[in-house]
Amino acid sequence: MYIPNKDVYEILKSVKTGVSVYPNRPEVIENPPCMTYFVENNGIELDLSKEIAYQDIDIVVDIWAETKLEATEILDLLEGDMRENNFMLDFSSEVDDENLKHITTRFNFIG
Repeated sequence: MYIPNKDVYEILKSVKTGVSVYPNRPEVIENPPCMTYFVENNGIELDLSKEIAYQDIDIVVDIWAETKLEATEILDLLEGDMRENNFMLDFSSEVDDENLKHITTRFNFIG
């Protein structure tokens, strides 16, 4: 079974210099820009011999930045880096936030 956490962390860390990465959202985001992520789904389907036939992996990445321009630039870079590693963008949306610009995304692993 493939556990994607370490690979996802390494991909996110390489997206852009100066962007912090957290596996969970901190109580207070003190130094934007940053990204937070978690594995939303890591399900398997077995074949008749009880071997893994298919693995369904969804990763949620949230982007936090001071400006909309900065957040969308990070999204553009993130999408390309994730695609290079077989994670396809399935969904993205701007989220209302009082203090920061926030974009939430969902990537599905194809592999």
